[in-house]
Amino acid sequence: MSREQLRILYLGTVQGVGFRYTVKRLVAEGERAELQAFQQAVRDSGLGGLIRQEDETWSATTDGLRGFEIVR
Repeated sequence: MSREQLRILYLGTVQGVGFRYTVKRLVAEGERAELQAFQQAVRDSGLGGLIRQEDETWSATTDGLRGFEIVR
């Protein structure tokens, strides 16, 4: 299976709810099904109701992302 890159810009109410203001953009790489499941998990979380719009972009992976880290 091929890996892809998913970039998401979240718009909505994000301050004061644990969804840090600086965490409004998400970049992840992996199998499409895994990334879609992760995206759905964000929607299904307690934060999902605060997100009013998701702008997503799919592209080829750079294979530069491994593991999980928060980058400022």
